[in-house]
Amino acid sequence: MTRTFRSLYLALLLACTSMCANVVFGEGLEIAVVEIESIINQLPEKQELEAGLKDELHRLQEEVDKDWNAILAGSEDLADKQEGLSPEGIARRQNEMISKEAELGEYWNKTAEKIKRRTEEVAQGFSKKVEQQIAEFARQNSYDLVFDRASGKLIYAAGHLNQTQAVLDQILSESRTDENSMRAHAEADQK
Repeated sequence: MTRTFRSLYLALLLACTSMCANVVFGEGLEIAVVEIESIINQLPEKQELEAGLKDELHRLQEEVDKDWNAILAGSEDLADKQEGLSPEGIARRQNEMISKEAELGEYWNKTAEKIKRRTEEVAQGFSKKVEQQIAEFARQNSYDLVFDRASGKLIYAAGHLNQTQAVLDQILSESRTDENSMRAHAEADQK
């Protein structure tokens, strides 16, 4: 979704929610909108983590570059000494270099994947922490609903808005009524 469309969608959602709340609850809702990503990006812990990840990636790049340079040097060495090696010796050295190259690529991919997973885990932790703080803020300031402006995601809803039990009761009641009606028809058909 484009940013403009999301903002329009959120505004429409908030307006509908507020109107529905007036009809259902007979009162206005206190609604807030926050920007979770903006909050997370300004956390000192996030900035420290990003700096640490940059350092880790830089160290990894230096390590891979060193190993890659060793492979290149081996390739040049092989080219220089090729005359003194048998065809089997040349093939063996080429296979060794190809193997080292593959190991290096595998190492790079595994390490990069670990860093990516760690980054995602930490980001989820930041998001959860911020959402908990938003919920606490909403309770303390008597907000009924809080949405993330960028995604439109509902972050917090006051407990009194939860109508799960009422809906379940209605469904069960209708189900019982349907069962009773079916039994009555079945009994009438048997007579």
